[in-house]
Amino acid sequence: MSIYVFVAAIVKIMKPSNNNGRIDMDSRELKTRLLELQYAYGDCKIDTRKFIDGLEDLGITHPGEVAAHLSHVEEMRFEAKNDQAKTVTLN
Repeated sequence: MSIYVFVAAIVKIMKPSNNNGRIDMDSRELKTRLLELQYAYGDCKIDTRKFIDGLEDLGITHPGEVAAHLSHVEEMRFEAKNDQAKTVTLN
């Protein structure tokens, strides 16, 4: 696969079109929204379904990419729950 095809695929993923209710955004806005979504999930403010729906709204729909993002934030979520448990135990 040429580098141009690879970059074109990344750009298509990173900058969704207005199709299917998605909004156009630049990469900085996408990264900001993705981080907000990751922190919300990691801090247990949203559930898995809302996290996946949020990824899809950002144009991240490939099952492998969704799984990679979910795997990344599962560790954050575990640490948040573990910290909550420690706080309850200490009090």
